[in-house]
Amino acid sequence: EPLTWEAGRLPLHTQERMEQQLQQSEDVSLSQTQQKEVRQRFGLNKRNELNEIPGVIATKSYSHEWLHLFLENNAKNLMLLWQGKFKKLDIGIDKFRIADTVWETIGKDTAATGKNIPSSFGRQTPNIFTEQYNFTAEDWAFWFIYLGPYLLRGRFPQDKFYKHYLLFNRILRLTLQMTITRAELDELRNLVVEY
Repeated sequence: EPLTWEAGRLPLHTQERMEQQLQQSEDVSLSQTQQKEVRQRFGLNKRNELNEIPGVIATKSYSHEWLHLFLENNAKNLMLLWQGKFKKLDIGIDKFRIADTVWETIGKDTAATGKNIPSSFGRQTPNIFTEQYNFTAEDWAFWFIYLGPYLLRGRFPQDKFYKHYLLFNRILRLTLQMTITRAELDELRNLVVEY
């Protein structure tokens, strides 16, 4: 039976919940296919040996979830969607695909930003159209947080997709703050639900 959740009432990602899900995925009474289905349902692969270190709490001790959820999954998938390469989805009734000729310009502009941005902000960002294979997590984060708002403005066939990207951008920026106020946390919760 498929899981369904209301966007504003998602279950908390706690250590106890994750442990229960891992135990379910390791249930020896299940076939390997069933175990795989359970892991996919919960978004788990296997136990992480780092979690065996006393004091390490997987849900709080390191930010791997941010990297995977926002950059490895959402950012890359958005890029593929905007380029018309995501899981063979066609455009449908909405026009979100940015033409390759526009991507060529965005890519050249991306690579050119390195001449104007001090190296203390990170390495020079490669051409996002022709050199995505060279992108690191740092490049994805830098592009989606700092370069994207300028390089994507006016590039979508429909402005609502740029506004949707800006929601994602604000979520990224809020989640990377060293401190967050109660008002910002409430804003973040509302942005995620809207997104």
